[in-house]
Amino acid sequence: MKIITKSFALPKSIYIKIGLLNTFKQYKLRIIVPLLVISCILAIIFKYWIIFSIILVSSILCILYWYLQFYIATKLPQNATMFQKLYYEISDRQITLFLRPNYGANIQWNMVKNIWKYKNDYVLVMSRVQFFYFPLSIFKTPVDYELFETIILRKNNKKSI
Repeated sequence: MKIITKSFALPKSIYIKIGLLNTFKQYKLRIIVPLLVISCILAIIFKYWIIFSIILVSSILCILYWYLQFYIATKLPQNATMFQKLYYEISDRQITLFLRPNYGANIQWNMVKNIWKYKNDYVLVMSRVQFFYFPLSIFKTPVDYELFETIILRKNNKKSI
């Protein structure tokens, strides 16, 4: 059974947000918070404020670097297709992206490396900068959404939500 979605244009702000979250998950940048806590403790106990300052500045620069990477990607002409209205045909075998009828690209399920859910939205990650964003509003009926969740659960044997 196939699910055909409504046309959907990925907003650039959501692309940047999901890209940053995906990068933080891949690089485990949640280590920054414990480093900041440890450096605060060292700064308070041993008066090493320079350690705290260096870790804080490097953390901010790292986040800014990745933000700029995703922001610039939204401005490149070769990435313009990502932000056009596309509709998807989702089946057990593949996901097909359609820009217009009879003009699409097939993505096999084995190319999807990770799947995560945020509220009612799904993100299917292929790489750090390539992912599919499926909000609840993209599905034509609630039955389509339930079928999509079933496909995700079936395909999610080796992936994490």
